[in-house]
Amino acid sequence: MAPSRRRPPAAVLLVAGVLAAQSIALLWLAVDALAHVGGGVLPSGAQVFLAVLYLLLGVWVGAAAVAMVRGRAWSRGATTAVQLFAVLLSWWLISMGAAPLGAGLLVLSGAALIALFTGPVTRHLSPASDGTPAGADRR
Repeated sequence: MAPSRRRPPAAVLLVAGVLAAQSIALLWLAVDALAHVGGGVLPSGAQVFLAVLYLLLGVWVGAAAVAMVRGRAWSRGATTAVQLFAVLLSWWLISMGAAPLGAGLLVLSGAALIALFTGPVTRHLSPASDGTPAGADRR
């Protein structure tokens, strides 16, 4: 019988929500890049490459969001990498004149990074000493 699952802690849902939003944004960028192939300053091959890269990153970030909710420990490393990159990207956006977008990304990524290392998230991602999988009901 599979172990029952409780609702993940709020901090886990916050991190997973930020990851899901970032995944959707990356997938939208992939569609947008394909829609503009041949119409920009980049050669068509470079635009297709960017679309594939956005698609792969979007799927990876989405998988990290699902894994976070399910209590998979590997999702912490993936999430840390994504959020650190997003913080760097937010500073670049602010310096390039897109301050509202950069500030929003900075706030969301910063909140996700802080929540990622709280006790509830750590417990959610750690297997119990009795062998119960991470994310399972531990009553």
